[in-house]
Amino acid sequence: MKKSSFKEELFTARQNRYAIGAFNIFNYVSASAAIKAAEQLNTPIILQTSTKTVKQYGAEALGDILKL
Repeated sequence: MKKSSFKEELFTARQNRYAIGAFNIFNYVSASAAIKAAEQLNTPIILQTSTKTVKQYGAEALGDILKL
């Protein structure tokens, strides 16, 4: 999948009148599933999480999870 900035993705979505889905992740399994689905569909997504999840894993560990 082509890598572009968040701002570029939002601009493209607005210009082409479509939404970018946001998915709440809470561990490696949910993050991996969301990313793999987006790759298969060749579509951008937004990964979001809760304060509780960040506190549970720590910001650095959660960041490492997202470097699939």
